[in-house]
Amino acid sequence: MLEQQIEKQTEAVAEEKKAREATVSASDLAAEQAKKVIFGQNQVGAQYQGTLPSEPTYDLLQEAQSEIASLKQQVGTFEFHGYFRSGYGLNSEGGQQVAFAAPGAGAKYRLGNEAETYGEFIFVNNWINPERSSDKAWMKTEVMIQANTTNSASFANFNTATGNDQFRLREAFVQAGNILESQPNAKFWAGERYYRRQHIEINDFYPLDMSGYGAGVEDLNVRFGKLALGFLSGARPDITTQNGNYAKSNIDLRLYDVKAPGGTAAFWFDFANSRGGTTSTAALIP
Repeated sequence: MLEQQIEKQTEAVAEEKKAREATVSASDLAAEQAKKVIFGQNQVGAQYQGTLPSEPTYDLLQEAQSEIASLKQQVGTFEFHGYFRSGYGLNSEGGQQVAFAAPGAGAKYRLGNEAETYGEFIFVNNWINPERSSDKAWMKTEVMIQANTTNSASFANFNTATGNDQFRLREAFVQAGNILESQPNAKFWAGERYYRRQHIEINDFYPLDMSGYGAGVEDLNVRFGKLALGFLSGARPDITTQNGNYAKSNIDLRLYDVKAPGGTAAFWFDFANSRGGTTSTAALIP
């Protein structure tokens, strides 16, 4: 009799241990669902199917659903992007390095010729549909802050008396997509932004820089390529006429990703409108 009791007790302990090992917590379910969301799957707890001793309780599922919703909100809602470089130089006499540039050139060569600290810090928030699911529209806002200090010891204070340091808001715009059923990849935007700049890295030059304030649409599918149309405008406070600061407006049209021999081709058309005048020094601005 004693041996039978010991044997039954041992079996009961073993069964209890097995049941505990097979139990899945709400946090386990939530973590597994987060993985499925990230990798594009939507089957809840697929890894655990066949191991549950019984169906999860209502309270367990509700707790898991709450944790899943919280994780979904965290994934992809806020983004940070950025770029920075830092360099320092002296001349042979012990003074500050002066960047070399060809006379009249709009840009300078870069390697060993950038004695400055420069950074671009981009903050993005995805307000609607951060996971970019194909069945609904999405919307985001983007802000970029630019910082530049040239061989300045006062790196913590941008408002220096020398005027070398700069701290600027270069982008602040809203963008939305998947609005038109016929054009799910089209992106609508409005605000201030860097607009479709083409960059020549070796001398940091932008030959198609139409950045400014405006609105437009990008990535319209026209079958043989993509189309972007934008209205951009801006003023130059360094040029003042009897009409005020010199301003220019642009209607920018671009056709790109057009298949061509050896790759793709792009075409650009810009209609610019400006009203010139005469400056205080009698210079004529067309």
